[in-house]
Amino acid sequence: MNEYLDILKSWERRVADPFIFEHLCELLPAWGFRRMNQGTPQDRWVSPVKMDLSKPKKPNPMKTVVSAMDMKMREQGDWNNPVSVADILMKEKGFDNVYQLYSWLSERYHLDMPMPDSPKVKIAERRKARRATLLEDLMEYFCWCLANSSTEKAQKTRSYLKKERGFTQEQIEKLRFGFVPLWSSVVTFMTTKKKYLKEELDEACGVYSVDGKTAVGKTHTLAIPYICAGVLKGFLFRRVDSDDKPKYLANFALDRRSVFFNYPEQGSSVIAVVEGEMDALTATAAGIPGVVAIGGSEIAGERKHQVEVALASGTRSIILCPDLDSTTAEDGAAVPDHAKRLKAVMHSVHTIKDIDIEFDSIYVTVFDEPTDPDEFIRKRGGDAFIKLLRDALPWWEYVYNMKSKR
Repeated sequence: MNEYLDILKSWERRVADPFIFEHLCELLPAWGFRRMNQGTPQDRWVSPVKMDLSKPKKPNPMKTVVSAMDMKMREQGDWNNPVSVADILMKEKGFDNVYQLYSWLSERYHLDMPMPDSPKVKIAERRKARRATLLEDLMEYFCWCLANSSTEKAQKTRSYLKKERGFTQEQIEKLRFGFVPLWSSVVTFMTTKKKYLKEELDEACGVYSVDGKTAVGKTHTLAIPYICAGVLKGFLFRRVDSDDKPKYLANFALDRRSVFFNYPEQGSSVIAVVEGEMDALTATAAGIPGVVAIGGSEIAGERKHQVEVALASGTRSIILCPDLDSTTAEDGAAVPDHAKRLKAVMHSVHTIKDIDIEFDSIYVTVFDEPTDPDEFIRKRGGDAFIKLLRDALPWWEYVYNMKSKR
């Protein structure tokens, strides 16, 4: 079913949305739309009435606007509360869901909407299943290499996990860390032993740059399986020889923004949101459930969907735990950069509130010195981090305290 939804969304972007925009005047005649700037990036429809079809107190020929860029209806004076044109159409036509709307459009205007049982959907389902199997085989190969390879790079990778990061052998095996040999060896194994096509490997886990080269297996030898809600989506590859940037490389097909990294397969009523994937894995290794990562400093932009998925999966409380970095004071001393952290917290809170304005179960952890969750747990232990989460402040109290210190 997910494959069909992906195909339907693609059809929506390519066919349905452009058609609806071009025929907006016909589909929603009551608004009296007039088109402006046709053929330019500012292409839009404007209407003299409000979104509820009432007339404004002061006449305005552009009271309601629909832009070709996002297919949403916005009203002057209430610009931050857009409504999708599809939702307006469903209400106008009496449809319960967008599938009914698109079926009606397809039948009336011959748009050739893809059907759930179409050959294209079945092919997509088979390709997705094979890709999932390929990634699982690849993870098993990386794990085998970490456990059995005697090369110097493999030894450095094992040493990094055990000595520098403090993982036990049991934790390494549970978290499915792996070692990546030269990528040419990976290609040979997957194509000759596992009988995959190289094109399949490149599509599922491409690592080559535009010049046909890759650092994966050379400088970046630690394979970290990227698992979200129980699904292996790809890999992060980390260098263990130094902290030179980039420390991490992701395979090109990896989607890091639709679902929180490390989000539990069965969902979680409470989640703690940290920045880095290794922060989340260190917490998991310490026996702390529900710690997820956003792969960045704040929940914003496309990461909004991560929150939407979590809320739909049963999450009812979110604890924000961004890093507390240090900055240099005027006298040259290193001091905590509370301003940077406060900014990240506020952006995250605004994003969550944009999804549900009444959602107020948002908390923020308080660090007593510059650190991050990974370092905090390795220095003080899992119990100390659990206490940190339990002592987290309501977001508004954290903001008040930080602003009061200025």
